Amino acid sequence: MSEIKGLIVRVMDNGDVLTDISVDRLRHVLQDDRVKISCNGHTTFRLLSHDHGEAPGTLVATLGNSGFLEVALTGDDASRFLGLRPGMSVTVRW
Repeated sequence: MSEIKGLIVRVMDNGDVLTDISVDRLRHVLQDDRVKISCNGHTTFRLLSHDHGEAPGTLVATLGNSGFLEVALTGDDASRFLGLRPGMSVTVRW
């Protein structure tokens, strides 16, 4: 199993969190359900594009327009609801 580890570096105004894992580092990672993204005891599967269309309340990891991996709770504030803060670790495994 391969993995990339990083950190949350910023909470955005909408509650999504920005990591220090660049999209370039993720280009070789599988783009299916075998990819597992974990942060603060919460896990989601698959790396999605920013315009993913997932249902409200879904935890998603997106290849953000920022150029970095972002973690979000669709339609809600991931930072507040899931307790995500800068300095917390994020792991991508496949």
